[in-house]
Order: sequence, then structure tokens, then C-alpha cells
Amino acid sequence: MSSLELRKLFFGLCFLAFLALPRIFHSGNLSYGITATLVNGVPLLLILIHCYTKTDFDHSAYLPAIMCITVLTTFGSFSKDELIEFGFRFLLTEPMWAYFFLKASFFFWSLLLLPVVLGKFFNKD
Repeated sequence: MSSLELRKLFFGLCFLAFLALPRIFHSGNLSYGITATLVNGVPLLLILIHCYTKTDFDHSAYLPAIMCITVLTTFGSFSKDELIEFGFRFLLTEPMWAYFFLKASFFFWSLLLLPVVLGKFFNKD
């Protein structure tokens, strides 16, 4: 499998994962470790695959970046009580630093992927 096919497959899976991510959090009782892995792992893999293939972001990378920004910014805007109601039940037992780390992760990845989306949006191709 070539790196281009791998890249397109991964971006398609990222797109589907970010569509399903709110449902996963709402339906399950995930631990803090699994949640942190999902929140930090998927955007990191998106960026690593992009760096590995060394091509400009195209349409297959643009949609997962939009979904990532949308989902993570939405989660970042929720209060602690809203996150608990939504499915982040581990926040009931974890210390306050876990809540702040989670919110910082949401906004960090949103801001990191924002130039990708804006660059593609303003590019005339």
C-alpha cells in the first residue's frame, strides 16, 4: 500500500472518527487515560501522517481538520458539569487538574489545526 493510499484511508477514518466521537463519549464510561489518548492521539496522528507524506493538505485532509476543530472547540466550550452530563463521567472522580488538562488539550489541537483549515479556505485551487 503506497503512502498516498494510506494517507487517504487514514483521513477517511479520522473523518468518521470525529463524526462518531461525541456518540462514543456520550454512550460509554471511558476512563481519563482513554479519553486523553483519543483527544490527543487522533489530531497528532493526523499531523504526523501529513508530515510523513510531505504533500500539501488537500481535500481529504481538509475535512478531518474541520471536524477536529469543530468537535474539539465545542467540547472545550463546555463547563465541567456539561462535560460530565455529556459523558465525561471520570471528571466526577478525577482531580481538578484533569479537567483543566482536558480543556487545554481541546483548545491546543483546535488552534494547531486552524491554520490548516484557513490556509486551505483562502487557497484558490
